Amino acid sequence: MAWVRNAAARAAGEAQRQVPRPAPDLPPHPIAKGARFAVRDRAFADLAQLLDAADGVARAVAEALEGGPVRIWPHHFDLATLAVVEAHAGDAVATIGVGLAPPDAIATSGYWYVSPWTQCKIAGASWQRLAVGRWVERGELRMGALPLDALAAGVDRRADLARFLSDAVGTCLAALGRPDRS
Repeated sequence: MAWVRNAAARAAGEAQRQVPRPAPDLPPHPIAKGARFAVRDRAFADLAQLLDAADGVARAVAEALEGGPVRIWPHHFDLATLAVVEAHAGDAVATIGVGLAPPDAIATSGYWYVSPWTQCKIAGASWQRLAVGRWVERGELRMGALPLDALAAGVDRRADLARFLSDAVGTCLAALGRPDRS
């Protein structure tokens, strides 16, 4: 907490504004009383392995789509790349984000996603049925999602993930009016 308060103060250029204790709705834990984080739990190793593998996949997608660097996005803590599909006067007007999201309302196991974004409304887009995964409504746009538990249940996880990414990226490119670059 001290590091977070100091980093926030440095970034904001103001006196510390953080509450000096964890939120009251967090469950009891030794960390709340000053204990150090311990990496004794197998879940930490599993998470590190998952993120390492996801980073490799996202880097390959970024290379294929000429996307940006793979990052952990702080607003959702998803690991993803963002590819500019169309630019106008130097400003991106259509992008596709591809990454791995932590558990949320879309999938309690976490999920791979392919998410188009544009400043223009997508009219008459054909959202083909995905052989693996599903489309999720996001306002006027859709996002392809492949829950990790569904992926784990598959016989060939690598092939299923590759098919999901290829199908969803291709559909998003078509919806954005661009040829498939996958």
